Amino acid sequence: MKKARLNVQQALFVQYYLQLKNATQATIKAGYKTKFPNKVGYKLLNNPKIQTHIDHTKQLVATETLVDFSWVITKLRNIAEDSNNSPQDRIKSLEVINKMMGFNAPEKTEVRQSTVLEDLREAREKYLVTYDQAPVAIELAPASPVTQEHELEQAEISENTELNQLDDSVKESVDE
Repeated sequence: MKKARLNVQQALFVQYYLQLKNATQATIKAGYKTKFPNKVGYKLLNNPKIQTHIDHTKQLVATETLVDFSWVITKLRNIAEDSNNSPQDRIKSLEVINKMMGFNAPEKTEVRQSTVLEDLREAREKYLVTYDQAPVAIELAPASPVTQEHELEQAEISENTELNQLDDSVKESVDE
């Protein structure tokens, strides 16, 4: 297979892209004079000649160093199975294998569902604490379990009431 030739800047782009793994930075380092290096980098990465050179270089590096995914897994497996290694090293190698293979369960994150009304209350409390204002008593309409539509209407009424009271308290503090 005959490779298409690259100009000097394109060859530099390929070299820097393989080092930096960032098309925008590779574009700048290769000497492209542009206000939008991210766009030029994107175009260069989508250029078939450049993509061919990037792929070919990656294959050469992997072949020359004889390092690929299976080699790394094999080495880590050997560390994990060798009883002469410390327990910490053996466990660490298994953890790396798990990450590489995608066996780790996604990390749990706490998700908090809030309503607009809760967010408004929280914002109001922060405002009052920040500006040392006296809290304003707000009465909310009791929730009615009749229908979801009715509950939504009640929530909107309550939110509007609370917003109006918050606006009034802000106006009062500005007037003072």
